[in-house]
Amino acid sequence: MLYLSNTDSIICTKHVYVDNPLPVKLVSFTSNVNGRNVILNWTTAVEENNSALKSKGTF
Repeated sequence: MLYLSNTDSIICTKHVYVDNPLPVKLVSFTSNVNGRNVILNWTTAVEENNSALKSKGTF
């Protein structure tokens, strides 16, 4: 989860909750604020039986 404040200063907090282990080895995960958008970037070392990664956002 990524939390953003709606003030002049932006506060970002990343929380990752996994109920079941994913068949992915995550190397890096970064987020950057660009105006009203958040750009997510990640790199994986290994993905097994995986067709896609999805992100969810709520505001």
